[in-house]
Formats: sequence, C-alpha cells, structure tokens
Amino acid sequence: WWTSTRQTAMAVYALTDYLERTDALNPDMTVSLTLNGREVYSEKITRESWPRFDGVRNFAAAEIKPGENEIVIEKKGAGSPTYTVGLRYHAAGENLPASKGGLTIERAYHAIERREGERLLRRLPEGFTAVSGQEIEVTLAFTADREYEWLMVEAPLPAGFEPVREYWGFWGWNWNYWYSTKEFHDERVSIGMRSIPPGVHTASYTMRAETPGDYHVLPARAFNMYFPEVGAHSAESRVKVGEMKR
Repeated sequence: WWTSTRQTAMAVYALTDYLERTDALNPDMTVSLTLNGREVYSEKITRESWPRFDGVRNFAAAEIKPGENEIVIEKKGAGSPTYTVGLRYHAAGENLPASKGGLTIERAYHAIERREGERLLRRLPEGFTAVSGQEIEVTLAFTADREYEWLMVEAPLPAGFEPVREYWGFWGWNWNYWYSTKEFHDERVSIGMRSIPPGVHTASYTMRAETPGDYHVLPARAFNMYFPEVGAHSAESRVKVGEMKR
C-alpha cells in the first residue's frame, strides 16, 4: 500500500515501466461490458485508437437492481485491459446525523465579538440567524481513538456565505497550526492533516454572511487520501442570513 504522495508517484513510474515491458501499449483487442446479462458496451482498441479511448461507463440507479448485480468484462484479442468498479451514493433525507466510530467530527458556530480590543467568541445555537456582513467562526472538533494518517477534511460553506481567507506570510513562514495545510475555496474549506494523534483536536476558520436566505449546510467530512473509506462526517446544519439593519 502507498503511504505518501511520493510513494504514489514512484508506483506510477513503476506501472509505466511495466506497461512498456509487457507490450501493453500495442493492443489489438475488443473489450465488452455486460450488466446483468445485457451487453451495454463493446469497442475495438488498437495502438492507433487507444489514446482516444474513453472507457468510463456510468450506470444510473434505475439500471441497478435490488440485491446482487453482475458485471462482466470480456476481452478478445491481444492486450491486457485493466479496470476499476466503483459505487457512489448519497443518503436521502434532511438533518443528517454525525457518523459514529473511532473518528468523529463535531461542528460548532460562534459569533465573533470585540470588546475593548479583545476578540471574543459566543457559541451560537443550531439554526442561528446571522446578519449580512457578520463574521462567524466555525470550529471543527475531531475526536480520535487512535492515530490517523493522511486525512483530508472538506467543510462545505453555506450557500449565502463567503470564506474569510487567511494569509501566512511569504512561503507560509508564519504557519503555526498542528495540521499541515488549509485551503479556501468558493464553496468549501479544505484542511490537510499529515496525522492526527489520539484525543480531541480542533481546527477553525471564519466565514462572512453575504446573501439573505435559509440554508442547509452539508456535513463536514474527513477521509484518508489513500483509503477513502476510512473517515467520518459531522451532522448537517441549518443557518439563516437576514438583512442588515440600516
């Protein structure tokens, strides 16, 4: 198993050498795909055509029957096809609860208040209402029963909010957080962790209310970059944004 980005790169180099030495770059084969006895795809692949080959086939939920399903990939001719089968799904409903397990995430919101030059945080209840222009600090609390490595955290932003970006100086010389990196996107904040030791650890960021409305906030989730099935997610949240009083 690959335990770092560098090792992953070396594995890609090795696979490239393997393809060259096994003559896998000179295919002359026909590949077909059957789902539950029904052929849904067939294509002839040659040295000239494989650079344009797009073998991705997606199936809608309606094409998958309840219970056991059979996918058959067949090859005729010279070549060594490789394949991956994946399943993506989402949980229906609202007010999704937090996941349970060895790693858990709790998300909390705080109003930022300043008194006599001091920055204070006031915990906000679930479903709170912010005012356009108000800054809210979001705190993610991670509880780990053991050490976890190579975690990526993605914390969605409510649709009516914008992230307040942080700057750490030239080449990040002012970085002093326990985690490895923090990135700000239009719709989420991403936090990378080389490792997280057992115990409770927190990470925070600030967002600014912009557009009035009533918003769902999808759960914040953490996943291992090399084993995505290892991870956790917080509960879903609801927030509101009201007009600024003038």
